Amino acid sequence: MISNFAGSGIGSFFGEDAPARSSVWRFPEAMVADAAGNLIIADTGNLRVRRIDFPLPPPPATAIRAILNTFSAGAVISGFSLATIFGENFIAEPLTWDSALAEGRLPFELGGVRVTVNNRAAAISYVGPGQINIVVPLDLTSGPVPVEVTGPNGRGNATAFMADVSPALLTRKIGEHTSPYAQFAGESVQVAPPGVIPDTETRPAREGDFVDFIATGLGLTDPVPPEGVTFESPFPLADLSRLAVTIGDKPAPVEAALMVSPGTYLVRIRIPEAPGSGEQPIRLEVRGVAAQPNLTLSLE
Repeated sequence: MISNFAGSGIGSFFGEDAPARSSVWRFPEAMVADAAGNLIIADTGNLRVRRIDFPLPPPPATAIRAILNTFSAGAVISGFSLATIFGENFIAEPLTWDSALAEGRLPFELGGVRVTVNNRAAAISYVGPGQINIVVPLDLTSGPVPVEVTGPNGRGNATAFMADVSPALLTRKIGEHTSPYAQFAGESVQVAPPGVIPDTETRPAREGDFVDFIATGLGLTDPVPPEGVTFESPFPLADLSRLAVTIGDKPAPVEAALMVSPGTYLVRIRIPEAPGSGEQPIRLEVRGVAAQPNLTLSLE
């Protein structure tokens, strides 16, 4: 198909500032595109070099598609928990807060990208073209709240659902099972069947072992940590009695629950008496609100 995008078919000169199709040329010959996509044309009969502007389209707009708990991918977030925003056109190249940490402060802007949750600024740990990881600002609101992302490609808005807790465990896939990331307290040995994790010492847990898990969304600490800074020491969960862990059908004593970095808890339990062997179901709850289901822990 041949389309006319400039000139009227009359050999003359007209239309320096007119739309391309209204212009008049005389024996145009050589043509080249510049870096912006405009056409540079030798209008030889008029002894001129002329340009036809083809402005580049605007960059795609920022859009938010989902706001989820980072560990569980659940749709509920809570204050001082870890959340992930999925969407489009946040930024061209990924950045982490490692490059922005200074004097123990967390960045509220990375690469020109900012996030607010319920109109409060959120610290950003990672931003990529389609994903942003944040520490949800401290907020006791329950219900829908506005979330806004602003950056080089504009502004995106969405709604998230907040609650006072949104418990979730950091997990990994081991064979056919999904298990919480678990490590024996005070050791570098991880809880899993022997040899299933390359270059890592593993063994199943047994009765009486102390095991550490990584969690988020467990609720308030006492004292409440300051926002926007790294921690020099951990902050204990305000009420340890509201946290419950069961393995199989046995309650596992919870020895500690400490926020060790913004949004991230270390939970230490003791393996209970005779919960069973092999892959056993493990469940974590905060005031009756459960973390993600269908998790197992390797026992002997």
